Amino acid sequence: MELLYSSIVNVGNFYVLKGVLENHGIEVTVRNEDMHSLAGKAPFSECFLELWVNRDEDYKRAKEILEEYLK
Repeated sequence: MELLYSSIVNVGNFYVLKGVLENHGIEVTVRNEDMHSLAGKAPFSECFLELWVNRDEDYKRAKEILEEYLK
């Protein structure tokens, strides 16, 4: 499992990206969903939403999709 992307802003785009990856057959896990709502109350660095690629062999493809999505 490898970290692909993290964000504290643009939460809507975060979940769109998750859907794009899943539509390409890449299994992902979201971490810190509960912590995101605590931004300003908990340490800032612990509140970032994180998108993890479940299978290491999918990471390179997921990174390419992410780069294309963020253009």
